[in-house]
Amino acid sequence: KGTALIKREDYDEIMKAATEVSAAMRLLRRIPISTNQTRVPVLAALPFAYWVSPTDTGLAETSSMEWKNVTLNVEEAAVIIPMPKAVASDVANGSFNLTEEVRPGMAEALARLIDQAVFFGTGSKPSTFPDGIAPMAIEAGNSYVRGSNNKAAGGIAEDLNQTLALCEASGYA
Repeated sequence: KGTALIKREDYDEIMKAATEVSAAMRLLRRIPISTNQTRVPVLAALPFAYWVSPTDTGLAETSSMEWKNVTLNVEEAAVIIPMPKAVASDVANGSFNLTEEVRPGMAEALARLIDQAVFFGTGSKPSTFPDGIAPMAIEAGNSYVRGSNNKAAGGIAEDLNQTLALCEASGYA
């Protein structure tokens, strides 16, 4: 296979750059696994904190945390960048560092593919992946139309507040 030709340092640099560009890879927890499929417990609901009122005689409210088993599937993503013969000859004589030139584009392409799959369930995602975050939120009834509140009712700030209230009602902070 051709993967043996890719130096580990190049692979690491491409993945590091993809992680910096991808919102999903920056924001979401990464779990290293050693097989193509594994089950892991994942936090499904976070606890809520509450204000105690009145402070001298009020009671603290209870909360909970929940976990569920999730199957993680490893899938391969790739990008191929064709190289004209003229570029190959420039690379061969040392006048052009191809790796430095293509690395950012490769990282951005991988980051875009991952973000499309994670957030929107698009980008020809593998069938083993769950639906994207946005389609699952809409399916659960957690969508709110921007512009639903006029300026007097709080405008976009109230739209955001109502969106976050939907998340909180589902047990997410």
